[in-house]
Amino acid sequence: FVLPSQQNKVGILIPKRIGNAVKRNRMKRLLREIYRTNPDWFRNKKVVFFIKRFNDNYSMLREEIAHLVTS
Repeated sequence: FVLPSQQNKVGILIPKRIGNAVKRNRMKRLLREIYRTNPDWFRNKKVVFFIKRFNDNYSMLREEIAHLVTS
């Protein structure tokens, strides 16, 4: 979900059905790294990521998030 806002905020929701704690934490770390390295994408937006499937391919995640957030 992406909403316009005066503040930059990001939320990450990963249900337990995605996998064990190691997989869920890996996804969170990747998403946080994308947020940290691309702050312009998230400027003046509130973003909530609800993960539906496990994907630890950084370049693919980065492309998908870029498409979702910048459009």
